[in-house]
Amino acid sequence: MATSAIGPAFLTQTAVFTAQFTASFAFAILLSILIDIGASN
Repeated sequence: MATSAIGPAFLTQTAVFTAQFTASFAFAILLSILIDIGASN
């Protein structure tokens, strides 16, 4: 894994991973907020 951290390939890999992670993370936050609202009502 350390060897793949050299060069532009690592940057694109990180960018793709970050985009996917951000999307799923935002979805998880949105979901927890909706559950929070539903529980308080």
